[in-house]
Amino acid sequence: MNSRTPTKAERIYLEAAKIAVGCVACNKLNYENDYLPEYLAIHHSTDKGSKAPLAHFFGVPICGVHHQGVVPSGMKLPKGEPVRHSPLGSHEKVFKEKVGSDLELVRFVWSKLSLDAIDAIGEITGIYSFDDLLKIDSGQG
Repeated sequence: MNSRTPTKAERIYLEAAKIAVGCVACNKLNYENDYLPEYLAIHHSTDKGSKAPLAHFFGVPICGVHHQGVVPSGMKLPKGEPVRHSPLGSHEKVFKEKVGSDLELVRFVWSKLSLDAIDAIGEITGIYSFDDLLKIDSGQG
């Protein structure tokens, strides 16, 4: 995927998000959610992509099953399981209905970040909350 390297503050956010939430879809669906951070991908908001300023602050951690429908060898994806980018076709609508829209998931992740992570991000960027992020992203901050 073509993207820019996350800034220091964005790296803090991405790592803190993985630790605080695990897979955002598993978390929202109340599934067992014990993925180690290194096994989680980052889904970037389709509105922001991964190159725009602040884009990585709009990313959410997600497991391979819910991101791209990747299941362990010999297993099948349960029928109706929400997958954000299915290799079998678009499941975006089902994913949004069962788990949430990109922006709803970003808001959820920001609400779960540790205070230490929020302070570290804020000291660098002036962004101390999801609402601050939206203001700065829209040019109002």
